[in-house]
Amino acid sequence: MKTYDVYQCGSCGTGRVWPMPDMTSLEDFYKGFLFSADIKNLNQVFKSSRLLYPLIGLETKRNLKMLDVGGGGGFYSKTFEELGYGCSTYMDLDSDACRFAEQLGLENIINGDASQADYGGEKFDFIMCRHLVEHLIDPVSFINSMLELLSSGGIFLLICPNGNSLEYIAYPYLNLKKRVRTICRSNNLSKIAVWYKMVSGQMLHGIDPPRHLWAITPLAFENILDKNKYSVTIKTYPLSSVAFSPYYSPSSLFKKICTFLGNTITSKVQGGTHLVAVIRQK
Repeated sequence: MKTYDVYQCGSCGTGRVWPMPDMTSLEDFYKGFLFSADIKNLNQVFKSSRLLYPLIGLETKRNLKMLDVGGGGGFYSKTFEELGYGCSTYMDLDSDACRFAEQLGLENIINGDASQADYGGEKFDFIMCRHLVEHLIDPVSFINSMLELLSSGGIFLLICPNGNSLEYIAYPYLNLKKRVRTICRSNNLSKIAVWYKMVSGQMLHGIDPPRHLWAITPLAFENILDKNKYSVTIKTYPLSSVAFSPYYSPSSLFKKICTFLGNTITSKVQGGTHLVAVIRQK
């Protein structure tokens, strides 16, 4: 794709780009990225949070400590505190995002590289990593470093695109045409050939360099997470799941039809768009 090659593991099916961009390039790319960092979106994240936190087993009024890694605008940190779960520590690479989070009223803010940040030896009862690992150069090392920060009985929520998913085929309006054009131009393939490879599952969902550097599969999570130390639940959820897609809201009849097809057909083949691992320390 573009100037990057994509390699796929013959064992677990996970894909990665090559060569990996350097950190300076990534810092420049993400400066001011601020996905959906609009105060109007806070209510949507509240709706998501009211479903998400109980779903993974968090309990209110326990004064839990949350670490929100790569938290974008800081909305989930804000809802965690407002809904009475405890206090949060928010961190993000984007300095603009951190300033936005400060305006939200968050107090514990770390601006830096998630894999290199200093957390002062603190342990956390809940670590949330929502759509971050696919952006990282070395996601496995990052996941292991986060697991070391879990308190006894703590929960690590890991969310990323499901590399196996074919659900996206039901949503042609979500940059799918642009993706097809990029692959055609980069590989000298016809549109028919690219569509065939997509529909037949020969192309991974989620690779989008330099933004998404990895397309991770459920089997990859199973392989890297130690079942002896942790209780691990791995599931996939469709794009329409409010708990995992706070900003998705089909407004037109066409988009509602696409959502129906995604829920009932394409998400059933190789799993939904969201790959979710809930990791609990035993």
